[in-house]
Amino acid sequence: MKKILILQYYKSIVDGVMTSMIDTYLNLRWHVDCEFKIICPELYLLEENDYYNQPLDETQNHQYLKSTGVDAKPIEEDLPTNIESTLIRMNMITTGIPFLKFNRNFGEYDLFHCITQDQKKFEADTIICSARLLYEIVVGADVEIKCDKLIVLDSLDTYRSKIGVFPNIDYASPTDNCVYLSNPATFRVTQYKQIEWYHKFNKSRLLSRKKAGKLSDVYNFTRAGKEKTRTESGHFENIGKGLFEHLLFQKTVNYCTDGMYMRDGMWHYLNLFGVDGEKDQQISLTENEMSRHLLFHSDDPLLKELL
Repeated sequence: MKKILILQYYKSIVDGVMTSMIDTYLNLRWHVDCEFKIICPELYLLEENDYYNQPLDETQNHQYLKSTGVDAKPIEEDLPTNIESTLIRMNMITTGIPFLKFNRNFGEYDLFHCITQDQKKFEADTIICSARLLYEIVVGADVEIKCDKLIVLDSLDTYRSKIGVFPNIDYASPTDNCVYLSNPATFRVTQYKQIEWYHKFNKSRLLSRKKAGKLSDVYNFTRAGKEKTRTESGHFENIGKGLFEHLLFQKTVNYCTDGMYMRDGMWHYLNLFGVDGEKDQQISLTENEMSRHLLFHSDDPLLKELL
């Protein structure tokens, strides 16, 4: 059986790229045999009295674990002692990585086992990564990848490479059999194959986020003021994940074009639903529309590249 490895490079904060890669793993694992590795070269300790280092009590652990079982088998009332003690211990680990602290945004405690700090070389028949990992390798990260096929999922880093702010990420590919999955705004000059594709959300993670009260009843979106998306000309939003997460649960979403200077990735995501991304407006979408375009299905181009 071919080995499929999903890789993500992590630095200090959980951002949209990390969330997209977690969604990808959670989606794919029900269709193919795959492994997820999160490369964390800079693990660091927090203060002992940091809020997130306070362990959950036994009741909270049970309640949390049950809340994560959306896509998984039901969790029994009485967990085996060794499993329960391991989970409690995991929550007590002092670390600067949010998703090791029972972060309710993800609802997936097994991500703990995906962390690697010391591994430098990763090998598989097929490797799936974001453009972020290729960028880190090009600029000197101590990471080596080896595979017969490389599938690269787009991010803001893809666009930065496209406009020359970042180096050419093609240089990091270990194989000529490399495929970029990108929305039209991140299509770039490359020697490799490009396929139009849109990131798919994972419903299990979204439900966990909703249960944790992370979704507001009213969501006001604007590109302006976001340092991470800033370019010399304005702001480039690749997905607008927060907007779509709120729409999926029928929250009120107010969309503002401030900071927009081109038809960026978010414009193309909105265009999937026939929404004019160059107009300020309140947006509402049906659950069926959201499911059709932004949840994972068996005909997804990514899955086709793996089978």
